[in-house]
Order: sequence, then structure tokens, then C-alpha cells
Amino acid sequence: RTFRYAELTTDPPLDLAECIDIVVHRSAWHPGESSFESPHNGLDRVWELCRYTIEATSSDLYVDTPTRERGAYEGDLLIHQMSHYSVERSYALARYSGEYLSRRPTWPSEYHLMPVICAWRDYLATGDDRQLQSDFELWEQSNFDLKISENGLICKHPGNTTDSWNADAVDWPTSCRDGFEFTEYNVVLNAFQFAAYVALERIAEATDRDKSRSEYAAKAVAMRAAINKLLLKSDHSAYLDGLGSDHSSQHATAYSVALGVAPNDSLVALGKTVAAKGMRTSVFGAQFVLDALYATGHSEEALALLTSTDERSWLHMIDVLGATITGEAWDPALKPNMTFSHPWGAAPSNIIARQILGVEVDAPGASHVTITPHPASLAWMRGRVPTIRGSVLVDY
Repeated sequence: RTFRYAELTTDPPLDLAECIDIVVHRSAWHPGESSFESPHNGLDRVWELCRYTIEATSSDLYVDTPTRERGAYEGDLLIHQMSHYSVERSYALARYSGEYLSRRPTWPSEYHLMPVICAWRDYLATGDDRQLQSDFELWEQSNFDLKISENGLICKHPGNTTDSWNADAVDWPTSCRDGFEFTEYNVVLNAFQFAAYVALERIAEATDRDKSRSEYAAKAVAMRAAINKLLLKSDHSAYLDGLGSDHSSQHATAYSVALGVAPNDSLVALGKTVAAKGMRTSVFGAQFVLDALYATGHSEEALALLTSTDERSWLHMIDVLGATITGEAWDPALKPNMTFSHPWGAAPSNIIARQILGVEVDAPGASHVTITPHPASLAWMRGRVPTIRGSVLVDY
């Protein structure tokens, strides 16, 4: 728990002991809008850890942690939003945080491409197009169009956290990058640019910007083609970290699959590669590893990661670290100054809703919902997933 405070200094000194009151500000949580239970006690505890994380850390703005930096970041927004939508019928805080970050970009380069992706998810969840109308030009300015080289890929110096406002991050902390090799052609940055182009194309269509829709559709096709031509290995088993590198981190492949870059006929081989590595990413990158596993038919391997007790697991946070809110990293051995109140570690709450229970909103205002459960070896499961039209109940 943390608090915000103001200090008042007076001259001459005044005794204000009788003038002080405490103001508690929090959104009212709505219990009963989400639930999950299964025969796997560990999975159920992971879901509750992540659900409570969203309840405990949602204040006046999505922040990376309320205990240290207390700042908003686009990477945190990406996971916090999906996880919040999965456990509570509440949308205003995600919308406000997206508007805030669309006007106040942070340092990692790929983070600049995330608010537009989040805005499209907001539109699917709510059917409210006001932000699509007001912020379209802001998202256009966040693209890396001027950095695209003749080969179709973004070319830029990867920068670093101390001297560049648009340094490439890939994952955080640095100890969880699986040896990612930074080049001027970063596959992760290019994959996020592809996803941003797709979101802009969809938003342009939804807001009757016909010229922009055609433009971003073409850019998305070209970006995807360039990534798959230059950065997908010849045997289609993995993506390279970048042009000029022969290294393939788990991030390179998982992010490319999860963000929709990978060709359909390559998914089987790519999924085997992601699954074989276990969990090599941070709690942030875990979102993309899990989504990639489900996209490639590896639900059993995903379930194994969700219920793992290894150092890089949510049950390790609960049982070894004593956490009641998800941490910034898997363990202090990987990030000594980690916080224990970091909602970007709450990916399982949206993975369980979207992938295990399989409830995915895929039309504006939840006017259409696709339900595709992935129980893997779970003999049964029950859950409730909120939407703006009410909760969807799944009993398998």
C-alpha cells in the first residue's frame, strides 16, 4: 500500500494536529463480475493473485507501480488493460490511461506503438469511438515511417535507457531478454509497428477515413512481408532478433507470433520453438509467450507455465516470495530493486479469460463474442468473464 501526500510548511509554525484528515480514494470494486475455478488449486491461486492485483493497483491512472516510480508506461497499459477487462466490467480507467499516454510517450521505442493497439481494444470492449476520433493523428505521429529503409524494415539505432527517448526495450529487466541481440533492424520493434498499422487500418475503417484505411492496409501488408522475408529463418522454425544477427531469442519468435506477423503455415514449427524454451522472458514478455503458445496449439505447454513452480512463475511469487500482488520481475535475483506491486505481471488473468475459458470480444461494444475454450488437461473448469453487455459464463 502506498499513499500520495502534500507537505505544508508555515512561518511562523502552526499546530495543525487538529486540522488533518485522511482522504481515501479508490474505485469501488464490483465483486461477482468475474470468477474462475478448476481442479488445479495452483491455477486457481494464480488467477486470484492476478485478479486481486488489478483490484489493488487501479487508482486514478494505470501506473507501473504505486511504490516507486508511480509513472504510467505504455507497456504496462497493454497488459493492465486486457487484465482489467477480464476481471471487472470497468473501462474508464483504461481509456483515460490510454489518452494520457498518447500525449505523454515514454522512453522505449516500441511503447510508442502500443496506445493505438489499446485504443482498438477499448473500442471493441465499449463500442465508444470518441478516442478513435480525437487521437488518430497522435497515433499516426507515433509511427516509425521515416525510419523505414528500402528493404521495408525500420532501421534505427537501438539506443539505450540513459541517452535515448526511443531506445528499444524488448523486455525488462535486462536479465530476462534471453540473450536478445540488438541490431539496427529489431524484429520486436518491427512486429509492434505491424500491429500498430493493423490497428490504424481498423480504426480508419471504423471512423470513415477511407484514404487512411487503404494507406495503413498497404503498410501492414508490406511490413509483414518484409519481416517474414528477412527475419524468419529459412526453415520457418524461428525469427532472428534482427538483420545481421544469427541469434533467435524466445522474444523474437513469441512476439512475432502473438502480434500476428507469422504466416499460418509456419505456426506449428514456430510454436514448437517457443514451447521448447519454457519461460525465458520476464513477467511482461510472458504475455506474448502464452499468447503465442495458444495461437500455435500448445495449450498444454501454456498450462504448464501457468502452473509452474520454477523461479520464473507466479506460484513462485506466491509461495516463495510471499507476494499478494504480482511483482515487477520473477525474483529479486533477476532484478534486485523489483517492486511487489506491478500489475504488468498479471497476464494470467487475461490469459485465463481469453484463452483457457476462451472468451474473446471481437466486435465493437461486445456485439459479438467468440468462445473457444482451451482446457488442455483440465477435466473441468468454470468461469465468468465480464463484458459491457454482461458477464459470459463458461462451464466446461
